[in-house]
Amino acid sequence: RVTPFDLFAGNLVNKMRMAIESLVASNVEKDLILSESFKRLLYASYGFSERLEKEKISVSFFETLSIPTYDLNIKSIILISSSSEQPLRAMMTFLNDFCEYFKDKDFSLYMLIYPRRDYISKQLIDSVASERVKQRLRVAKDLNFDFFPLEDYLMDMDYEQTLSEIYTTNEFNVHNLCAESLYKFQLLFGQFNNVAAVGPNADKVVHVLEQ
Repeated sequence: RVTPFDLFAGNLVNKMRMAIESLVASNVEKDLILSESFKRLLYASYGFSERLEKEKISVSFFETLSIPTYDLNIKSIILISSSSEQPLRAMMTFLNDFCEYFKDKDFSLYMLIYPRRDYISKQLIDSVASERVKQRLRVAKDLNFDFFPLEDYLMDMDYEQTLSEIYTTNEFNVHNLCAESLYKFQLLFGQFNNVAAVGPNADKVVHVLEQ
């Protein structure tokens, strides 16, 4: 069975739109600022960037955003970042500079973290964020995109802690995330007729999925 990946890409955009609207009403003007790590997924994912354009969701990337030339004429800014330490720390450092530069402006910040916040990422946000950022930050929520379709028969899960968790800390977050995403995939497109796992970590994912 060939999976309708165009529909799958549309589902990803719907997840993003619903997550954004859960923070700020659809009729409220807002800006969306992303990390470069998310940019790689946007342009690699099957039809994802085209869907964003169709839904009129405009984005900018904080690594290339010039704060002094930023036109802050709206009240709500939504930021999306990976829960991995390096991009999240860079995002918070950017926010510190951003809020300091626009300290006299009236606006609110909202954050979406993918795939989910863990203890370390929550502590990082709390320790790196300045008091100005904490005052502006209204809500921080998780946003699990599950899989990003790259080609007709290839999907990717963006989780940078995978290798360190498997080989260093012996955690099972990535196995649970994969199994959870595969379960949701089956809810959308039907149960898999055949499942083949290659390697011990894939076996663990299948084991969790079958529970």
